Amino acid sequence: MSGLTLHLAGLATAAIPELRVSGAAPWTSNSGGSYDSALIRTDEATSLLVRRATTKQADQELLARSRALSAMTQGIRARLPFPVPHEFGLLPREDGGTVGIYGFIPGTTLDRVQLDIDANVVPDIGRALAAIHSLPRQFVSAAELPERDASQARQQAQLLLDRADGTGRLPSALAERWSAAIEDAQLWDFSPCVIHGSLERYSFISNGAGITGVLGWSDLQVGDPAVDMRWIHSLDAAVVRGILDEYIDARGTSVDRQIKQ
Repeated sequence: MSGLTLHLAGLATAAIPELRVSGAAPWTSNSGGSYDSALIRTDEATSLLVRRATTKQADQELLARSRALSAMTQGIRARLPFPVPHEFGLLPREDGGTVGIYGFIPGTTLDRVQLDIDANVVPDIGRALAAIHSLPRQFVSAAELPERDASQARQQAQLLLDRADGTGRLPSALAERWSAAIEDAQLWDFSPCVIHGSLERYSFISNGAGITGVLGWSDLQVGDPAVDMRWIHSLDAAVVRGILDEYIDARGTSVDRQIKQ
């Protein structure tokens, strides 16, 4: 056990005084250099993930994730076809670097899984997205998490385009494409819903047969469902169609019919 891993295990016991650790190992998956992480094993044979923020942005993400996970009651979680991590402890430190302790969801992140149209996990992705977007908005409001209507989402896209254009490095063809999209009122005629807000391929955990967990949640909010779809467009076109077809079937009449565009 390395010194850092031992230190993180000690911080976990400081956050959860009754915790008894029987083992620990380094954990580097998807840290991006923003977290020090360790996987610990308790005397009760439970696995927990300890994460310490190493940057100010990561620290803000940990605090935002804590608010979101606290808002996700057992009733909300029961509406999802996959587990969401539980936060077992949060330790703000005087020298910075908040430490969070979470239930560990075993499996493989999708960035390490070959995705093709015949993969069992593809329709599960569509159903997972639909389940998130079908959650009741009231719990987000009650937790005072961000809420953006269609007009605000459009304004946010315009601000992003303006910032990108201001760098002088935005290709003119891309700027024109986005300007046309922002001006197209039909693309902004949608009903805001609960969204994860920062989904990436590595946000999904799979056991090879389906989705067994979704990670992240620091950007949980009410907003534009298309935000949760942007990552899929790096996939094969047939896989994208498979995900979107399953998503549209699962959401039924409540789906934004312009979501593919």
